[in-house]
Amino acid sequence: MFSIVIPTYNRIDSLKKCLDSIDKQTFDRSKFEVIVVDDGSEKDVAKMLSLCKYSFKLFTIRIDHAGPAQARNIGAKHAINNYIIFFEDDIVVDNSYLEVAYNILCEGKYDVVEGKTMLSGRKREIRHFDEENVFSFIPCNLIIRRELFVKLGGYDTNFFDFESGLYFREDADLGFRLLEIGALMLKTDKLIVEHPEQFTDISLCFRHSRRYFFDPLLYKKHPKLYRKYIEKKRILGIILCRPIHKISWMALLDYFFICFSLLQNLYYLADISFFTLLIISSILQIKYMGISLKSIMGFIPRLIPFCFLPIVYFFSLVKGCVKFKSYGCLF
Repeated sequence: MFSIVIPTYNRIDSLKKCLDSIDKQTFDRSKFEVIVVDDGSEKDVAKMLSLCKYSFKLFTIRIDHAGPAQARNIGAKHAINNYIIFFEDDIVVDNSYLEVAYNILCEGKYDVVEGKTMLSGRKREIRHFDEENVFSFIPCNLIIRRELFVKLGGYDTNFFDFESGLYFREDADLGFRLLEIGALMLKTDKLIVEHPEQFTDISLCFRHSRRYFFDPLLYKKHPKLYRKYIEKKRILGIILCRPIHKISWMALLDYFFICFSLLQNLYYLADISFFTLLIISSILQIKYMGISLKSIMGFIPRLIPFCFLPIVYFFSLVKGCVKFKSYGCLF
């Protein structure tokens, strides 16, 4: 019935927790397999997993480092069951996940099912698009009919840069292709996994900003769907598209006004622009790191570093525009 594909790269401890949660499933062990694809980790994942005992069929494949898209494609190529479940190596799966998935898919009605991905220890769901019943296609909680996945050619491996190790938007690209062919899809809150916090320190926030390098490629392939769906976020009850992009534009304008004001000796205008920049920095902090006791403790020291995040964002975006010869997502 199910082939679970898990790409992994240098996160053996997280992977073990993920596999432990799969081992607690209430579902028949004969109806699923787990395929771990080691994406060129420094440690021998297969050897380390061989020391663990699991009640399900586990296969480990090692490849040269090529990014998660290629790792998922390789795993899917070795899958033998009707449906492929894509998990990430750092999630924890609800005990009844496979049983619920079977009840949903046993009639063969749907091509794709996306579950609910919750941040560990918080009540907030991870979404790319902040609207109910809109698919995010997050590859840590996605089920797809194997035949359809093969027909589509799998994930596009161009959304990985070997030199920087960055990857992004390969999930949205697959999702947009599914929308374009009219695949039968279901989004459900019954399939739950937990995902750890993504932005636990400022370096991870800056790394994420660099990943927007791939937005021009996604725009080039799906301009209409990109405009319609990418990063729809609800802020103060208002749905905005690409708020990080809009906020970053505002920050760049602030930098311009600060420089202009200082050159013209208009110090009051420079003060206002700098204050506005600090507000933007605060908004970016809250967006990335949320509001918690831990994040509040370091809020003030992070204000100035976060002022530079829009510069990193735009530099990466423009770099991607030049690389992929696609400029529509700049505006």
